[in-house]
Amino acid sequence: MAQDIDYRVKIGGHRAASRAQESDCQLLSLRVELSMDGGGGRCAIELGDATTALQAGAVVKVELDAGDGMLPVFTG
Repeated sequence: MAQDIDYRVKIGGHRAASRAQESDCQLLSLRVELSMDGGGGRCAIELGDATTALQAGAVVKVELDAGDGMLPVFTG
């Protein structure tokens, strides 16, 4: 049986979350890749309907919850 995963994505001042009241834009897709030694990674995020443009160099934070509580999976 498939399990829902809650998410929170923050890019600068923009937020996308599985709870609509925490969002100002919609998450269309999310891909997070981490290196095997934990020393690096990358994150590809596609947002829809952001009210203002995203700033280059903005801090990105991704948190996921598969049932054990919200955990950070990417910060960059």
